[in-house]
Amino acid sequence: MDILDILKEESPELYKKLRNNMYDFLGFGLCKRTFEVFRNKDKAFNWFYSKIIALENKRPYDLAKEGNLSEIENELKRIEHGLIE
Repeated sequence: MDILDILKEESPELYKKLRNNMYDFLGFGLCKRTFEVFRNKDKAFNWFYSKIIALENKRPYDLAKEGNLSEIENELKRIEHGLIE
């Protein structure tokens, strides 16, 4: 059981709020793109709320809140093309 499973089970309202925040901040197109790159909604969700070294230890969530969607798009391209893990 990973953290998302625990969150879904123990705090479904918080999970729903975080999931909705992801949709709200990224918008439909970029959210869909994120799911496509990771091929798994839970992996995409986890990535969105995790600190990413390639993003100077910022979370994609933080960048989205600041309106820096282009940085998220660029990072997704690098991931998709295997330029980072």
